[in-house]
Amino acid sequence: MTLFLLVPLSACIASAVLATAIFARDTSHPANRLAALMLYGVSFWALCEVLWNSQSDPESARIFLRLSALGWAFLGPLALGVLREITGKSTPRTRKGVPYLYGTAAGFFVASLFTPWMHSGVVPTRWGWGYELGWLHPVYLAFTVACIFVGLADAWRALHTASPGERAQALSVGGGIAIPLCLASATDGLLPLAGFQPPHLGTTSMTLFGISIAWGFYRYGYSLLAPGAFANEILETFPIGVAMLRIDGRIRSANAAMARLLGTQPEALVDVQVRDFLFGHELDLTEEVTEVECQMRGVGDVRVPVSISSTILCDRQQAPIGLVLMARLRSAAEPARWKAPGRPVVPCGHAPACSPRSSADRPWAMDHPGSAT
Repeated sequence: MTLFLLVPLSACIASAVLATAIFARDTSHPANRLAALMLYGVSFWALCEVLWNSQSDPESARIFLRLSALGWAFLGPLALGVLREITGKSTPRTRKGVPYLYGTAAGFFVASLFTPWMHSGVVPTRWGWGYELGWLHPVYLAFTVACIFVGLADAWRALHTASPGERAQALSVGGGIAIPLCLASATDGLLPLAGFQPPHLGTTSMTLFGISIAWGFYRYGYSLLAPGAFANEILETFPIGVAMLRIDGRIRSANAAMARLLGTQPEALVDVQVRDFLFGHELDLTEEVTEVECQMRGVGDVRVPVSISSTILCDRQQAPIGLVLMARLRSAAEPARWKAPGRPVVPCGHAPACSPRSSADRPWAMDHPGSAT
């Protein structure tokens, strides 16, 4: 065993740990599941790399080389799914083509497992075994690059409407995919295709993707992959409806009370534009409001009288990342309070919008003392 094998071995362990940590943050969020699957695949790929480089027999090395396809064959569709989920570009229309992408990736896996079309042979190197590429591998490489390019293009367009906090973290995640793509394509694809046998750094570079997600949570206090994970359990206990909005007014997540007001399920509200069901008040996403009375249109065009309040949501760097909308059912006996002053947004580090306020400043909290914490 050469010292070089410590590199893929480290990538194997790190990717598995990062995948488990990401998945555990919110097992119900699609982006979390896709990112975890991607990193578990990288971990398996790295394990196979350690095993094939540890073999003395070329046929044994070829077996583990072919098995490694389970870890890398699906990287393109998985990365595309992650990028579309975190940018809100995953819609019923874009999801129609996803089965075909995974079907194509499965075809590459089968070809690698049973034919020499992906890897035509293995060659000895100083650290173990390199490989010669078959005619199908450039097609796979072009497919994977195309998937990731489409995802990065969607992410780039979404940056124009993203908040500063979302933009900074999205660039980090995007870089965590794009940089490993370039490095892995060179050392594991293009150079072997040209007849060179460098040390393979694909698994090591792909670990950067998991590190970029972990760094985003550490630096900004939340993850784009699971923006509501830190509050889900608390929000479900609230007797009032609460929804976390993107900066453009689309719902990131909502609790059960908000879903009940609209006569639907919380999952059905994800990516719905808040202006589609809010009437009687034009919600300004750059202002905080307190106890503004309006109506919500639920299932069956039922109008529900509510009082809404909102507050700006900021990350640890004090950059605005969205809005928290709170709604409570208004009783018929309540006096009308249609006018409530809005507060314009100023930099989060200098505004009370991002600092704790007492329940006296939040009438909705006084109506429901248990939700003020």
